[in-house]
Amino acid sequence: MIRDRLWQFLLLGLVVSLLLGAFADAEAAVAAFAAFEWTLLPLAVAATLGNQLCRFLKWEYLLRRVGVELPTGRSVQIFGSGLVMILTPGKVGEVWKSWLVRDTTGTPVARTVPVVAVERLTDTLGVAAVGLVGVVAFGRSPALFAGLAALLVGGVLAVRSERVVYGLLSAAGRLPVVGDRTDRLERLYRQSRHLLSVRSLLVTWLLSVASWVLEGLGLWVIVAGFGAEISPTAAAFVFAVSSVLGAASLLPGGLGVAEGSITGLLLVFGLERAMATSATLVVRATLLWFVVALALLAYGTLIREDAVTAPEETDERLLDRR
Repeated sequence: MIRDRLWQFLLLGLVVSLLLGAFADAEAAVAAFAAFEWTLLPLAVAATLGNQLCRFLKWEYLLRRVGVELPTGRSVQIFGSGLVMILTPGKVGEVWKSWLVRDTTGTPVARTVPVVAVERLTDTLGVAAVGLVGVVAFGRSPALFAGLAALLVGGVLAVRSERVVYGLLSAAGRLPVVGDRTDRLERLYRQSRHLLSVRSLLVTWLLSVASWVLEGLGLWVIVAGFGAEISPTAAAFVFAVSSVLGAASLLPGGLGVAEGSITGLLLVFGLERAMATSATLVVRATLLWFVVALALLAYGTLIREDAVTAPEETDERLLDRR
């Protein structure tokens, strides 16, 4: 269970932090922390809370789209508990929220799993949009930006097209490893189809973009606290790219890959090594470990009220349940 592995994740995070410290000159890093404007840290925390508020509003909107209404307090507890799964590869563990909803309302897991799936889809679309805007920070050609934007729009249209999706699933079904899972994917797509209307996608995509922008602003505030200057657009780009690379690594919370990406990109934008590594450590403490702490708090209140225990089931078993 995630609780049993939390200490492993914390240890891995500590190792990553020590490696970052070794990468920077220790004396320079200490000097950078000493010069940090700590009064700006509450702004970064506020950006993180605003980001989670946007994600919660998206969660609520999608729940109502599938006809599930929870008391606000309980919905916050379930959503917050799901944030513990930020430490699972690609956040796939957030499907646990469907189990918690079923435990509260009796709603079948299969009815709310599409909510989690659309959350992940629109998160991807949101970070892609922020990343595309960030291309401007590198001064690239508008033609490249337009081409990437067209690719993004094309991806959305493809997801909404049953002919395209079923064609891809049919082709995937002939592959040796993926083929065994296409039935589950097809069932999930059918269950998610009504959540992919233009209105639903637009609302959830805008909330996703807002949440990613707030995360980028949090990074920007922290970098400013170290006395460095990068544009908010560049900060959003750094966070978007590092998040994508961290998720693609399939490591818990993107540990190691996300930190390396943030540090490397900050170096590209002109920060000194000690400043870049120090900023990365504060960013991850504020935008990852602070969220994990909030999640544990939410989960703690949930189990105290209902003695709910985390399921041992995998996401595949959850998808099979009715």
